[in-house]
Amino acid sequence: MLLRSCYINSLKAAEENCVKSISFPALSTGIFGYPLKEAARIALTAIRDYLLKDTDIELVRMVLYDKAACDAHVEALEALMPGGRRD
Repeated sequence: MLLRSCYINSLKAAEENCVKSISFPALSTGIFGYPLKEAARIALTAIRDYLLKDTDIELVRMVLYDKAACDAHVEALEALMPGGRRD
């Protein structure tokens, strides 16, 4: 899936350049109109899957535009990692 590959490729590029932290917006949910809840699920699943492997990335932040985006990402995160850390 294209959206997933955007996150994975960005994480790979960060790692290849010895970057320890990276921030993402909710890719494609603005002008491109990708459904927010689905985009949040795809983004957080891709990030989780990447971080579960041996990686030097220490911090990934989601920088979100509004409460609706934040709520969608919190909901997706809770589904992926019940009781997980969200700071």
